[in-house]
Amino acid sequence: MMPYIYLLLILSFACLLFGLYIKEYVLLSLGSMMVMILGISIIASGLNSISNFATEAFGIFCIGIGGYVLVRGSLENIRR
Repeated sequence: MMPYIYLLLILSFACLLFGLYIKEYVLLSLGSMMVMILGISIIASGLNSISNFATEAFGIFCIGIGGYVLVRGSLENIRR
C-alpha cells in the first residue's frame, strides 16, 4: 500500500497544476499552501522514514515552489 505522504504529494501537485491550467486563484493558492505544508513535513520527518540530504532538498524545493506560486498568484490577483 502506498504511504499517505506520497498520495498527499500527488494530490497537492495535481491541485496546483489544475489551478494553473484553469487559472483559478482559489484552487491555485490552496494547492500552493498544501505543497508548502508538505515541504515542511518532509523536512521535519522525511519521506517514509527516509531522511537524508535529497529529501531535505526536495522539501526545500516544495516550499520554494509553493511560496513562489502563492506570491505570484496573489500579486496577479491584486493587479486585476
